[in-house]
Amino acid sequence: GTGRAYCAAPVLDAAAAVLAMDNGLIPPTPNVFDICHDLDLVTGAARAAQVRTALVLSRGLMGSNSALVLRHGERA
Repeated sequence: GTGRAYCAAPVLDAAAAVLAMDNGLIPPTPNVFDICHDLDLVTGAARAAQVRTALVLSRGLMGSNSALVLRHGERA
């Protein structure tokens, strides 16, 4: 996990998604200790997985929102 990155947060999130797809690891969600709903959250340590698609959501100033869908291409 990282601290508050302000304007760099969307770029940091996109880079983390690309690295997760490239390395085949889903990073854990920091500071989550009790899951009260039936959600499959990655906590504690990274989980190995074949990640082909990632959704990056970003909130900005004045209520702006954006979504970026990244998809892993075919390997040569």
